[in-house]
Amino acid sequence: IRTVQKRGGLDAYLLKSDDAKLPSKARRLKRRVQKALSGR
Repeated sequence: IRTVQKRGGLDAYLLKSDDAKLPSKARRLKRRVQKALSGR
């Protein structure tokens, strides 16, 4: 939790994290966040 907070929240944590280090569910969530941000 501290690492997530340190990076600025869950969205920022996922976007800054390497895909290889994330579990499959987190990678799917990261893609959803990226898609939502690109649609702005």
